[in-house]
Amino acid sequence: MKHFLSQPFTLIDNTKQKLILIGFCLVFGIIFINIFLPFNINLWEKDSGIQQFFRLSSFSFIAAIVIACSQFLVRKLLKINSFLLGGFLLWFFGEVIIISLILHLIYGNLTFPFWPEYLQSFRYTFFGTLIPYFSSILIIYMLQQKELNASVVSSKGTGLIGIPDENGVVKLSLLLSNILYIESADNYIAVYYLDVDQIKSILIRNTLKNIENIFTNSSLKRCHRSYIVNINMIKMVQKKSSKLYLHIKNTTTVIPVSRNYTTAFESIIPSVPK
Repeated sequence: MKHFLSQPFTLIDNTKQKLILIGFCLVFGIIFINIFLPFNINLWEKDSGIQQFFRLSSFSFIAAIVIACSQFLVRKLLKINSFLLGGFLLWFFGEVIIISLILHLIYGNLTFPFWPEYLQSFRYTFFGTLIPYFSSILIIYMLQQKELNASVVSSKGTGLIGIPDENGVVKLSLLLSNILYIESADNYIAVYYLDVDQIKSILIRNTLKNIENIFTNSSLKRCHRSYIVNINMIKMVQKKSSKLYLHIKNTTTVIPVSRNYTTAFESIIPSVPK
């Protein structure tokens, strides 16, 4: 279980993915709550028609605003670029806690004891948020796989993969086994690879985040805000003062592993020194 929860979770890391999450939760929530009226929510107030529509829809708007603040503002303030799976699940529960608290303060009966009323609000919010939230995660995953299939150029004879630019246009096709590492260079990425016995590089206009998301299920792994490495091209992992350093095959390059990615790398590479 610990190993499972320590797996990297990168499905809501870039702006597009976050907007899909927020937008889907908002639209799905408005449609679902007004059509199916869960928990007899239409009977909570004596209203009808357009007034009831706006009241019910406000639940979804509040949830979407909280998720937007959580994903864009709080994560930025806390400098959380990526989650591990366990951290993502805890973050989701935290969002539900805040949403349910706000809804309770606005719509709850504050004359009743707080905890029984709040726990009921949390239960309604949890089940009301669970389906759209994780449905959007599934949609993001499917879009990511579609992007991967469009970007990775493969054949039975060559096994080439395609490295795309920011518009999805493949700019470099090569064997995955020949890629050494990828480095961030302002608005570009520098792809370092082996050509026979020579080390070469090429600049492509894209971000490490996009490349990380496209090649999630490959041997290309993010280890630092400025680096993605091919874990099959690591010749040595060195630990100095609790920090990990990766020595790349066929080069004298040493790449640091930042604190945010250390746990993930310890699970990816079992031989990483503890």
